[in-house]
This record gives sequence, structure tokens and C-alpha cells, in this order.
Amino acid sequence: MKFEKASIKNLENVEEYVEKLMLSGKIFQREYVEEHIFIGLQRIGQEEIERQNTEFEGIEKYLYIRMNTEDGAFITAKVNRSYFEKAEVSAQEAWGLAEKNTNKESFVMGLAEYIAKKYGKDMATMLFPNQTPFYVVTNKSEYKGASAILNKKMLSEFGRKYNINKVVVIPSSIHEMLILSADILELERMEELTKMVQDVNANEVLVREQLSDRAYILDI
Repeated sequence: MKFEKASIKNLENVEEYVEKLMLSGKIFQREYVEEHIFIGLQRIGQEEIERQNTEFEGIEKYLYIRMNTEDGAFITAKVNRSYFEKAEVSAQEAWGLAEKNTNKESFVMGLAEYIAKKYGKDMATMLFPNQTPFYVVTNKSEYKGASAILNKKMLSEFGRKYNINKVVVIPSSIHEMLILSADILELERMEELTKMVQDVNANEVLVREQLSDRAYILDI
């Protein structure tokens, strides 16, 4: 398993914490896996982890365990194939459990509303004086939330609510996606959006948090 430090507070020795969890065997128990396994998205790579392709060219999905610490923070660990030699679930079962957990925490929200809830109405008004057609797709922890775009039921309900059946997907980072109705976008502007993704990646997003350098069209 490949461990990643995430939002750790007052945890002096992450490795020690993880080692204790591993030695106890708890991390391999079915009950623990059922509650702590999720799906993440990343650029297609060569890591020896449990991963699959997605419908988004250049982006793959993978399994990770999210371990909660006593202070309310968490550590994540990418699941490799050898994990299932000890785990009380199969790889196939794990994907199903991860999809359920991922979908349960995912949401889609108007970008202006999202900014208002996160930073206040004044910030939202300053950034978006006019109505913005963009929506944010992420999860409640806002960490590795881009995988919320895989929640077909959520997107279908979103489409019915706003009478949208096709969206443009902008991979903001591994933590969130942006979407907007494809009906209001002229096809030639896809190149502009792809250029925007490339510029943002080059100037604002850490390399390890980038998903791809292009925008996508998705039927919902």
C-alpha cells in the first residue's frame, strides 16, 4: 500500500500510526474495508496499484483506503494488488464498496453557491457578479473529490433537474471537477476550455494533483 499524508494535525509519526493499524490486521478486515475504501482519480500511470481506465481519456480510477485519526484528520493509502491477499474482500467486491462510499459523499453544486458556502457571499459576489453557468462536482471532504464525476445517478438527477443531457467536464484537479451544460457552449469553444485547463495546470495546480490537460464532453 502506498501511503499519503493528508490533512494531519498533531500526528507526529504517521508511519507509526499506520504500522500499528497494519499490525493489528484491522485494515484488512471486511468491516473496516466496507467503511473506509473509496475511489480516486489520477493521470494514467504505471503504479502497481488496483486501478482501471475511465471514460475520460488520460484519466484512471484507483482504490484507496481512508484512515481517520483521533483528531479528525485522515491518512489515505492507495491499494495495491497484493493487499487482497490479506484482505477479507476480493478486488471485485472492493470496487463495489468503494463506489458506494464514493457516491454517498459526492455532490454537485453551482459554483457561485459553492464559493459562497466556503468563503462567504461577499467573495462569491466579487468573483461572480453575474450568473455563472459552472457547477462544482466533488465530495464533502473536498479531498480526492474529482471521482464524484463517476456518480452516474447523481449526474442523471442533476440533468433532469436542469433539463441538461450533455455536459462539458473540466478537470480542475484530483479534488474536484467543473461542469457546464454543453448546450450553451459552441463546439469551437472546447479548444478555449482545453487551453484554460492547460494554463491553470501550468500556473496553479500542483503536478501531483493534475488530472489531464483537456476538457471532455459527457452524456448524462
